[in-house]
Amino acid sequence: MKYILTFLLCLSFAPFLQGQIEGQNIENQRNLDAVAEGGSQSLLRTFDNRYDGVAGSPYLYPDFLPGEVWLTTEEESRKMKTRYNVYLNELEFPVQGMRQAIPLSKITSFTIVDSFQVIHTYNVTRIPLLNGDSTELAAVEQVYAGRTMILRQPKKSFIKADYEGAYNVGTTSDEFRTKDRYYIQYEGEESFQLLKMSRNAIL
Repeated sequence: MKYILTFLLCLSFAPFLQGQIEGQNIENQRNLDAVAEGGSQSLLRTFDNRYDGVAGSPYLYPDFLPGEVWLTTEEESRKMKTRYNVYLNELEFPVQGMRQAIPLSKITSFTIVDSFQVIHTYNVTRIPLLNGDSTELAAVEQVYAGRTMILRQPKKSFIKADYEGAYNVGTTSDEFRTKDRYYIQYEGEESFQLLKMSRNAIL
């Protein structure tokens, strides 16, 4: 009798649980539809093992972390867990075992809350330079603001393995390396210049 009652209770809760799951799936699908607006179905990719055996990581943080995303087509933000692929310049979030990849061109800004509960804000922009040019479209974080302003652009480079030479001391496996760039804007100027990471350059 006890087992029959347990079974009946499970059946009574089944529609409720199903409704919750369907509601989550509908919301996830709305996210997919909004991002892939215009028929860009190529943005949707399954999880794969493309980085297996590669040293380092192409990601800003290896895990999917909570945050908010502002799309160029919407005024309100979307709260979701994301992971920034610095090497490919795209933001990822998981939906039903799939990875949705959003290119920076579809994003205005986004935030990521790290494991220390620090909120990092990244604006997607082109940084104006002294020579009149500008950087490529990039996600940048303001790390200092005072009489000067300093922006950090996360960068990753991909180094292929080098096995040449009997006494080769090069890389023995493909590797991602962090190559962050810092740009500084001095007081009274509108443009930035690449900051050389030295004590004299900062002072």
